[in-house]
Amino acid sequence: MPITEECRYQLYKRLEDTLGSDDANTLMEHLPPVGWADVATKSDLFVLRDHVDAEITLLRNHVDAEVAGLSRDVRHLEARMDLRFEALEHRFDGALASGLHRQFVQILASVAALQTVTLTLAVTVNQLLGG
Repeated sequence: MPITEECRYQLYKRLEDTLGSDDANTLMEHLPPVGWADVATKSDLFVLRDHVDAEITLLRNHVDAEVAGLSRDVRHLEARMDLRFEALEHRFDGALASGLHRQFVQILASVAALQTVTLTLAVTVNQLLGG
């Protein structure tokens, strides 16, 4: 039978008639506000604590594993980016070297053409001056 407020009141009235109001109040204060089945014991709390500790340990292990996996992923990505950067740097160096070589050849060709023009001009001026 569930304990209702009516049951509690009837018990208080009988206690008051038997023990007096002060003792009845003292005794009623020591009763739980609900049924004894709803009151947690120390052993209930220990079981709950052990269960919570186990859940926290599982969660901590899961989080540690996830963090370790993320760390591996980051290291892998860093290695891949380093390789790509090195490849890009190599291609850039190759393109830069090729471009510099092309410019150097063009400069040499321009210098040779300028020397040819200068020599031709010098020969022409020399012929005009009668030499």
